[in-house]
Amino acid sequence: MVQATDKVPVSPLVDALYTAVRRAHRLRSARVHSSCDKSGLVLLGLLVEHGPMRLSDLACAVQLDPSTVSRQVRALSDGGFTESLDDPDDKRARLLKISAKGRSEIESVTRELGNVLGSAVSGWPKADVETLTTLLTRLADDLAAGASDVRPIHLVEETHE
Repeated sequence: MVQATDKVPVSPLVDALYTAVRRAHRLRSARVHSSCDKSGLVLLGLLVEHGPMRLSDLACAVQLDPSTVSRQVRALSDGGFTESLDDPDDKRARLLKISAKGRSEIESVTRELGNVLGSAVSGWPKADVETLTTLLTRLADDLAAGASDVRPIHLVEETHE
C-alpha cells in the first residue's frame, strides 16, 4: 500500500485523470442529451442516491452556497424534475424529492452515457474494463474517505405509501 509520505509519481495520474474527465465531458456534451443542465443532473443524482434532502444538505453535498443551489433547485422544480415535501422532522423545513420525470431523465442520461462509455471501451478485454471499474471505485471511495472535513448529509428515510 502506498503511503502519503512515499515518493509516488502522481503527476502522470493527475494528467491521465484530468485528460479522461475532460474528454468524457466533451463527449457527454456532444452525445448525451438532457433537458437539465450539468448542475441539475448532479443534484438529481444526489436525490436518487440519498432520497429526499433539504436544500441546505444538497448545497453541502455539492459544496456550494445555498443561494446558488436554490436557483438550481428552482429550475429543476419549474421543469417538473423535483417535488417539494414537508420535512417530517421539522415542519418549517421542506425536502426536495426527485419526481418521476426527474428519475426518467437520470435513467435516460445514464443509458446514453453508458452507450458512449461502452463504445469507448468496446475493443478492450472484459478483464481490463472490470479492472478499470474496480480501480475507479476504489479511487472514489478513497477520495470520499479523505473528505472527512465535509459536513455529513442529513438523510431522510423515504416512506413508501
